[in-house]
Amino acid sequence: MARLSMLVAAFLSLVVMGAEATSKRCTLPPTVIANDKDLMGPRRGTVTVVALLQASRQLSLTQASLLESLRKKLERDGLVEISYLIINSKQSYAQSSRDHLTSRVNIPVHQATQENDIWKTLGGRTDDLLIYDRCGLLSYHIPYPLSWLRDPYTETAILSTYHKDPCNCEEKLTAQPLLKETMDGPGEEQKLGLFVDNRARRISRHVKRGEKELD
Repeated sequence: MARLSMLVAAFLSLVVMGAEATSKRCTLPPTVIANDKDLMGPRRGTVTVVALLQASRQLSLTQASLLESLRKKLERDGLVEISYLIINSKQSYAQSSRDHLTSRVNIPVHQATQENDIWKTLGGRTDDLLIYDRCGLLSYHIPYPLSWLRDPYTETAILSTYHKDPCNCEEKLTAQPLLKETMDGPGEEQKLGLFVDNRARRISRHVKRGEKELD
């Protein structure tokens, strides 16, 4: 377990360093507007996963299917306080292929445009994944290829954000007790130990593949 924890920490450090140039960790994102609505603000109080995908790109379509599978898996494991968003590329051929994304997921798909380049606003690129904590702070920006969803990086980052509070959101919420009360699910602390142990065993076989990369 100690070795696994060290590997996970190293992986997440790579994730943070890989995105350092475009996103600032533990900061609020700029306001993101689509169809005259704020996309991020209403999701405060949940962990939010944002995928930047290109509907005309086969790899992005595969990522969409894998994200949908991960969403269902985490919900089965009791992680229900997570919101998911997909932002389709502003490219014209991606816009015309948007239905290929929406048909694969039960996740809201929003459209970036030349006039409203949401990817640029968030500081991301094709197939990047961004994870925000319950306070709306950016906990992890996972660039491609680390964001490939057959690897454990994204799930590990989501679990870290959900359970470990890397941006100290809990501290910030102590000054807002009513908001904190609405965010805390019943029995969360009692479920944490068993959940992490079970998830670690499932992830460990994938983590071993990354050991050589860390040498």
